[in-house]
Amino acid sequence: MAAPTTLTVKLFSGDPFDRQFRAELDDDLGKAEWVRFLVCYFSTSGLAALSNLVTAVKKPHSKGLCTLTCACGYKAIQKLWADSGHPKDKLRCFVPLKPTGSDPADAKLLHSKMVVLCRPAETEGREGYEVVLYVGSHNWTGPGLQAGRGTPNVEASLRVIGPWNESLLEEVTGEDARPTGDIFLDALNHIERCYQLDSSTNLNDSKAEDEFKGWMEVRCGEDKVPPGVTVLEANCVLGQPLPAPASSPPATHYDPAPPPPRLIPRCGDAIYLQCQDEDEAQRSFNSAAFWVVMLWESTGALKARKSPWLLFCRPYELYAKGGGNPTQKGMRWLVFDPRQNTAKAPAALPQKQTVRIGGSPKVDSEYWSLLQLPSGTDSTQVNVRDPEAHVYLRVLAIRKPEHGSKASVAPPDEKADAKLDANGGEKPDKAHDETVL
Repeated sequence: MAAPTTLTVKLFSGDPFDRQFRAELDDDLGKAEWVRFLVCYFSTSGLAALSNLVTAVKKPHSKGLCTLTCACGYKAIQKLWADSGHPKDKLRCFVPLKPTGSDPADAKLLHSKMVVLCRPAETEGREGYEVVLYVGSHNWTGPGLQAGRGTPNVEASLRVIGPWNESLLEEVTGEDARPTGDIFLDALNHIERCYQLDSSTNLNDSKAEDEFKGWMEVRCGEDKVPPGVTVLEANCVLGQPLPAPASSPPATHYDPAPPPPRLIPRCGDAIYLQCQDEDEAQRSFNSAAFWVVMLWESTGALKARKSPWLLFCRPYELYAKGGGNPTQKGMRWLVFDPRQNTAKAPAALPQKQTVRIGGSPKVDSEYWSLLQLPSGTDSTQVNVRDPEAHVYLRVLAIRKPEHGSKASVAPPDEKADAKLDANGGEKPDKAHDETVL
């Protein structure tokens, strides 16, 4: 009976903020005889963090692929292809849901993160070469590799090292691969199967860049909603501003005078949502979701079916019950539904918020009131009882009714008496933009 194969396994890392993974992976790439990889997200900052990747890709038998995404695009894999000498068939980019129709196994996303390489043996008692497998959650982005001075992601991966098998690459089939019990061969087959998908476009293809650009224009344009993204809608009518509470914090905490009524929210403003159960909170705060708040200036405008203002928002903070009631910078608006009986609203606000909309047919439409809050308000000052969760939306863009289908984006402005520019057209401040990696 053959002696069992000895494998060396290491976790990166017990300390979730340890940056050892990138250093050791890059060191292994510098020693590699060949490398094969499959990563989901691959950015130019990730490429810059792996200084030995180009050298490893140039070696015979090396190959790899990533997934085309709105977050990272295709520039990193394209630059790697160029820097490694425009190889004929070494690098591919998976195009999600590519309409080939010829491969029933095509996937929505290649989310795997695997690297297999061969290096000179370093394990005690082993001669010649050994094979190394990295598998885990580390994408090849700056935050994913915990590279640079920015805020890193928290990731975890395993490195498995075993003896080199001379016939290993010859046994890789990809298309008809079946589990073999050999962790390194199974990993290589996993990578090869994804590499062979019809939706995995060869960087050497003369039409590759046009395909990538076309996909991004369709899936990632400013007015496009990527497949799988949840869009939540809220019908709101502008209400009278809430006055400052009688028991106010120091005067410097509030505007010196109540803000003028009937102001439309600005980009960068925060909107407070009260969620009455945990499921509602999770739906509202889903990191893949964004909100479209349809805002009418009066119930009369809603009854007449006039076009609303459109506020495009993303959730940015979630606080569970008992988790405190922080003062959110820029929290100037409250989405209020009196039937939930959880906010101190003006007495004049109708208790049932349903309006009959004209036209044919006539329909009843329910709506919330969007109430302006004094500067510096926190949630304790508008809650009657503590809801299950506090969700805050950030206004990223505003579309004015009179502009029809053309989006008009107002710049952020902290001044309470500022009014929207009638022409609009500016983009929101980078500080309020959202980036997904």
